[in-house]
Amino acid sequence: MLSTLEPTEVTTATMIRVDRDSSEWLLVSNDFTNRWKKSNITNLCVEDIVRIKCPARLEEAYTNYKSSLQRKAAIQTLSQANVTSAVLSTMPVSAPLPIGDFELETELYHGTSACISQAVFEGRHLQSSCASAPPHPSLMSSTDDQNANDDLNGDDDSSFVLREEDFQIHNASDSEDLQQQQQQQQQDSHPENTPETIVEMCANAGCAACSIARENFDLKLSGKGSTDRKQAGIWQRFGHGIYFASMMRFKVALGKMYKTSADLNNYASPPKGFDSVAAIPGTHRSMNYHEYVVYTANACLPTYLITYSFTATSEYNISAV
Repeated sequence: MLSTLEPTEVTTATMIRVDRDSSEWLLVSNDFTNRWKKSNITNLCVEDIVRIKCPARLEEAYTNYKSSLQRKAAIQTLSQANVTSAVLSTMPVSAPLPIGDFELETELYHGTSACISQAVFEGRHLQSSCASAPPHPSLMSSTDDQNANDDLNGDDDSSFVLREEDFQIHNASDSEDLQQQQQQQQQDSHPENTPETIVEMCANAGCAACSIARENFDLKLSGKGSTDRKQAGIWQRFGHGIYFASMMRFKVALGKMYKTSADLNNYASPPKGFDSVAAIPGTHRSMNYHEYVVYTANACLPTYLITYSFTATSEYNISAV
């Protein structure tokens, strides 16, 4: 499963196991556990962290998409201020951003399954062949158990919903600070010429994590669920998109968010004038947690795969990625 290799030029996805004793592990682990706390969960423990280096084409697509959002937002802001079109055409990408429901880049989590983490739980009770577990009923709302976090590579999404009180969105400045700290600590933890532990990605087409790392999401498979599900499709509250609520970590360019608590299950793109949907729980609605939806794979870039365990009830221990 593991091999020790010198880092090389990335032409495909590379997955590198993070040293448990490194500062990088501490930062990522703390970020994960601090942003996901539930009153009915004990013994939450990060078991494994794998850093994902995506192919250059995916990184370039994400960077270009984020730049387009920034420029579009700057133009909209200046247009509202009655700036002339001649001035607008010369504005740089770094022009001022609007204040309000706009998020250029944040860190969000998407639940998925993975074969590569199976060795981490050797000797433990596993719920499936991909070392992941289905959500315990106490963690899911009755009407959202099919669409909470859609795995768009056709595999079963086995993560857990992050409710409003459990989740704090990171703004762009927070993400930049975390990235700078991680870059410095990666250098400190891995001196020059020190080989890193490369995780060999599996060839299993049903392994969502490895498929996402190599190719990003495939929107054609949105809402189809896994091959072992009885349903022909999965109902999606906000339509044909990529859902982020909770344990594969991504950079996500949300752009201008359309905030709603209404169902938009027929949507295949965000409402006109918006780049994403931010779902707000309401007392009159069946949904009781925040959720963020983008409608293009270029809006997100995987950065880490986190394997974790916790105790939900006294009946059994859950392990998942």
